[in-house]
Amino acid sequence: MRTARLLLDLVLGGAAWAVLVPWCWLVLMRAWEAHGHAGTPPHEYALLSGLVLGLGLMFWRQPNLLLHTWLHETAHALMCVLLWVRVGAISATAGQGGETRHAPVDPIRALPILIAPYVLPLILGPLLLARWCCPPGTMQAVLTFACGWAIWLHLHGLWLNLRTNTFGEGADLARIGQLLAYALVTCSLLLIAAASIVVLFSIQPPAWWSGLFAH
Repeated sequence: MRTARLLLDLVLGGAAWAVLVPWCWLVLMRAWEAHGHAGTPPHEYALLSGLVLGLGLMFWRQPNLLLHTWLHETAHALMCVLLWVRVGAISATAGQGGETRHAPVDPIRALPILIAPYVLPLILGPLLLARWCCPPGTMQAVLTFACGWAIWLHLHGLWLNLRTNTFGEGADLARIGQLLAYALVTCSLLLIAAASIVVLFSIQPPAWWSGLFAH
């Protein structure tokens, strides 16, 4: 069983590294060419302030441990809901881990449920969406600041998750397969970076959003 799992990880993980990761890297490069290389982003001081705050808050140990554990379990639960899997109890503690109980699932649905906390930017994602749809002004600067903070929050939570859930019989990434799991995490980081560049280097909301309010 362990040999079969290893072989499956080698096949799927190898394919992901060979195909998905280069594609995500291309998406990032195109986002940079279209937006980032032109100059500094709007509200650059707000963004820098948010990044500095986020970096500083990484050292706030106990509250961060509890927050990231809750985010981790929430991501598992959210993916269960999206896949129509019944969720039971959710628990989280600072420094002692957490647990999301759900109905038994097949291997196909198990993979996205297991990988969800490592690829879903639960706080950064909504903030980027709000910043993207926000018209120029003070609120856009505030959301830029919040996105800067949330970038470090996501990276810190990811580092904690990878450090504690890579090895061990019951670890999420061990159950997925480390080669495949790290390929998916890499893809997620590249796509999040591309989205951040597109959003934070933009001033006007996208045309489709502005069109909703056009008379």
